[in-house]
Amino acid sequence: MASRQSGGSGYTRRIFLLALVIGIAVVGYTFGWNYAADRLVTEANARVAALNASGRRANCENAEAHGYPFRIGLFCRSVMYVDAPSGIAVRAGAFRSAAQVYQPQRVVGELDGPAIVEFPGINALEVTWEALWASSRLASPRPDILSVEATNIAVGPDSAPAGQRPAASADRAEFHMRPSGPGSDVAWRFERLSLDPELLGDGTLPLISGEADLHFPVDPAPAFSGQGLRGLATVVNSMVIRTAGDETAARVEGPFSIDEAGLIDAELSLSLENPQVFAQIMAELFPAARDQIRLAVAGVSMLGDNPTLPMRIAKGNVSIGFLNLGTLPPL
Repeated sequence: MASRQSGGSGYTRRIFLLALVIGIAVVGYTFGWNYAADRLVTEANARVAALNASGRRANCENAEAHGYPFRIGLFCRSVMYVDAPSGIAVRAGAFRSAAQVYQPQRVVGELDGPAIVEFPGINALEVTWEALWASSRLASPRPDILSVEATNIAVGPDSAPAGQRPAASADRAEFHMRPSGPGSDVAWRFERLSLDPELLGDGTLPLISGEADLHFPVDPAPAFSGQGLRGLATVVNSMVIRTAGDETAARVEGPFSIDEAGLIDAELSLSLENPQVFAQIMAELFPAARDQIRLAVAGVSMLGDNPTLPMRIAKGNVSIGFLNLGTLPPL
């Protein structure tokens, strides 16, 4: 009888000790999570404060950490960044990020629209989307990878009345960047892009989709973060534009650069599928040059169903073969 009581009390002690260990582990984990959350908010506020200098302003409204117990992430009620020297400004809605506690370098995030975006020389734009999310694998001195995806995007003037057609819209857009030596590889993709006819003047353009694969010998991040595009150079490994119905496609490859005056220089090769359909689209886009385009493509068609032509941009002057398409303004 005494032996049975002794065995029962030993089992009870083990259960009690196990519960105690679990309780201590939970309390310790909760303390560690809250400590990490406090550090995250403190670091975010410190970085925002550091940005608020030299004519720049940034804000993460009501920064908080969420995600307990298995995730940790920063939440902002709204976000804002203004770079007065460059004339770039972005204001958007709520921002939410999250990372697994066992994999804190892998971060995903969401941003609510609309966003008000300002660039030098143009009126403020309102950008809306159905969903916008991003993912990144953090590393020093820059992320190993950055991906951004959005669906049902529309862009128009911030001052446009409600219900007005957007200047541009697309069903989907993606952007991806990863380090490559001292530079970066960049890829983007969009589906069913539509432009407001007012932007095209007398021309028209069907729905188009496209993708690109670019290599930047030098990290392009500073250029896209307010320092300007002038002096930027890239190699276009592949850039494809196609109509929504895949009736025709144009592929571009070659080096591309922007000089210190903002003028574009490029030595590209242009490959065409269904050149007659391509000619019809280009003629609708540039009606003033309709006869020249049709004459040029008629000669190109003699090279086969998938001809390749030299496409040159010299200080902003664009030409395809012997056909001069006009001049691009400085960036």
